[in-house]
Amino acid sequence: QVGSVTNALVAYRNSGRTRGRVMQLTRLAFVVAAADAAAVTPLQKVVEMLGSMLEKGKKDKHEETVRFNTFKQWCDDTNGEKRRAIADENQLIEKLSADIEKGTAKIGHLGRELERLGEDLASFKGDLKAAAGIRKKEHEEFKATRKDLTESVDAIERAIAIVKSKLGSKKQAGGDDDALLQLAGLKRIPLSSYHALQAFLQSGTQGAPEVAAYESQSGGIVEILEELRHKFEDERHQLEKEEMNNKFGYEQTQQGLSDSIEQAEAELSTKTGDKQKAQQRKASNEKDLEKTQEALKADSEYLQDTTNECMSKAQAYENRQVTRAGEIEAIEKAMEILGSQAVAGAADKHLPKLLQLSRKGHSFAQLRSLVKNDNGVQKVVDFLQAAAKKLGSRTLEVAAIKASEDPFKKVKKMIEDLITKLMDEANAEATHKGWCDTELGTNKHTRDEKTTTVDKLTAEVDERSSRSDKLRARLSSLKSGVSDLVGAVSTATAARNEEKAKNKQTIAEAKEAQKAVSQALEVLKEFYAKNSENTDLVQQPATFDSPEKGQQSSATGVIGMLEVILSDFARLETETREDEETAESEHEKFVDESKDDQAVKELDIDNYSGELERNEAKLHDAKNELADEQSELDTALAYYEELKSECIKQPISYEERVAARKAEIESLRQALQLLGGDSSILEE
Repeated sequence: QVGSVTNALVAYRNSGRTRGRVMQLTRLAFVVAAADAAAVTPLQKVVEMLGSMLEKGKKDKHEETVRFNTFKQWCDDTNGEKRRAIADENQLIEKLSADIEKGTAKIGHLGRELERLGEDLASFKGDLKAAAGIRKKEHEEFKATRKDLTESVDAIERAIAIVKSKLGSKKQAGGDDDALLQLAGLKRIPLSSYHALQAFLQSGTQGAPEVAAYESQSGGIVEILEELRHKFEDERHQLEKEEMNNKFGYEQTQQGLSDSIEQAEAELSTKTGDKQKAQQRKASNEKDLEKTQEALKADSEYLQDTTNECMSKAQAYENRQVTRAGEIEAIEKAMEILGSQAVAGAADKHLPKLLQLSRKGHSFAQLRSLVKNDNGVQKVVDFLQAAAKKLGSRTLEVAAIKASEDPFKKVKKMIEDLITKLMDEANAEATHKGWCDTELGTNKHTRDEKTTTVDKLTAEVDERSSRSDKLRARLSSLKSGVSDLVGAVSTATAARNEEKAKNKQTIAEAKEAQKAVSQALEVLKEFYAKNSENTDLVQQPATFDSPEKGQQSSATGVIGMLEVILSDFARLETETREDEETAESEHEKFVDESKDDQAVKELDIDNYSGELERNEAKLHDAKNELADEQSELDTALAYYEELKSECIKQPISYEERVAARKAEIESLRQALQLLGGDSSILEE
């Protein structure tokens, strides 16, 4: 049993574990063999020392576990916090990237809008300037033409007065014919009137005998002049009317263009501000994106470093725990052996005597009595029986029985064959042990490698499955958004077309109404203006006290109301036109913004669809690879179970079997020496 303790301690030392502890355990074996008799036996002292070592080993193992659990909790908390931070940073980067993309699209759209508004504004200003130039030219032409007509009317009136005065005084033509000559030189005089004037002027130069003819011609020329006066007055009136219409049209055009310019400038200012804000938001988002990416990089590096450190220390902890557990197991096993009845009882009874004998020689001294026996075979039998009992060897026990039954030569041959057999078994078991060590090592490496790969692939499959679910949800939301945008644009366009048709009809009706009201006003104004100074009844009978001038007082109110109605229709036309322009502009803005938003969403759909397709392909590959790796791991685990039954699950360890077989061979060799007459072995 002491030999078993020593073998266990030596095996523990050869395993490469903690050297300081092994030194102590080795010294314990020498204490068993060399301690002197005392009040406390050496065995009790050894057990006491082993108990102290066991207590300290368990305490150190527990304290190390507590420290590692604290460290592991720190690792879990720190890594969890960093993973959450990294997830938040990735989400923020995704959002900022989308906002930057939208901002870029919006800035481009606003830039195009500003360019269009700038062109419209330049066009409106150019049209206003051109209209002002045309109006100025029209007004100048009006003034010149009106002046010409007024001078013509004045010249005709003077000519009429001269002709009438000559008719009243019965004077011959001549003297005041300069006015008639001036009249004949007017450009606006029709050719027929011009010839009539020329004839009249020539007749005035023929002397007194032609006075009667002159008077006859004077009556005709007056009628011609009156017709010319009425003609020029009508032309002047028509010219003034056209001037008024042109002025009104220009004012309407000027007002419309001015309103358009004002609206364009306001919209230009608004969109310029919107573009600047969009650029500022984009710049801010880009700055935030850069900071977030830097933070993500730092957190990722920190997480990787922390993970590596935690894994390294966890591996070191596991190795240390295995070492401590092995040490505790060895101590407990030694204490169990030393505390058994066979060892403890024998130690109490025989250890002092054995210690005294140990000073004189080895444990084989008890065989000296066998030298006195003349029978060499019996010596061998007794020796083998003692060795079998000491070593617990069934092989030596069987050899002892056979040696007692067989003749001398057969015994020697049997022992030699038995030694050869044991050596062959030792070589075979050593070869098998080498094969087992190689296979177990290779299998462990394969299991560790495949387990790591399976864990990694499982995590990848879970991560990619989660990513695919998120991408599908995002794509569904984007497609729903595009559908909503298309529906909203379609609804808004239908409403806009209906509103546009209604406004168009309103403007047309307002124009038609203005035209009709203007005609009514012209008729009434012309009538009442013409009859306001009516003197046709001064020679009528006394039945009528005053000439009829129409309902001048009532007409004034009617005309005023018609003018208000005319202005209302004009305002209706202007306001409807403005409303139409505003509605059209807002609709175009809505459509453009919707198109931009739709374009961004469709771009996101393309990007996310591509990412989903790539992620699904990688997920499929990962699942296939996981299935292959899991299959290989299962194969390795099954093979490990086979190896355990063949190489590990043995009643006693390989080292114990080697030691036992070695002791058996040595005992058999000593038996052969005894058979050869060498009794020195008994003394040793």
